[in-house]
Amino acid sequence: MFVNAALGSALRASGVVGIPTMIQSATVVINAILAPILVMGFLTGHPMGVAGAGLASSIAALFGMGAFVVTFNRAERFTISNDTDKVEVARVTGTVYEFDAANKAALQSVFDENGSTFFKFADTVGKVTVADVAHMGSGEQKGRFYKFNGTAEQFIVNADGNVVNVTRKHDVRFFDRPKS
Repeated sequence: MFVNAALGSALRASGVVGIPTMIQSATVVINAILAPILVMGFLTGHPMGVAGAGLASSIAALFGMGAFVVTFNRAERFTISNDTDKVEVARVTGTVYEFDAANKAALQSVFDENGSTFFKFADTVGKVTVADVAHMGSGEQKGRFYKFNGTAEQFIVNADGNVVNVTRKHDVRFFDRPKS
């Protein structure tokens, strides 16, 4: 129960209030349901007495602890050290767009910003159309850039009749440096 109280307090201190309240309420409800079943043997036919109350509380606490652990975001930075050296490790999340670099559509790069996806082409490209795999969405071309209104996991890009598929993937990279 101490672990649950500590994790709940840490979340509340960081400004997340609703989730710890729901987890702790669910823990109480689980304990309230399991305690009479295990103590008096309802539905099981085997009363456990005080041991049943302890088991009900333990099961509820384990549920709460698991829920709190899943709720915590991963650390963005951490330090690994031994007696003499320290290394700071940073975790950076991002989005990567994968497509054939030697594509005939002359697509050079893809990035997203403010809920839109941008496609950059070579200067020689004329007409560009972009759709997600469900052939939904809209956008507009301005010079060598095409702005797609929205994001998708996969795009079909057509530039002057040449088609290239673009896949959006989530990426996590780790960087390390000696800590001073």
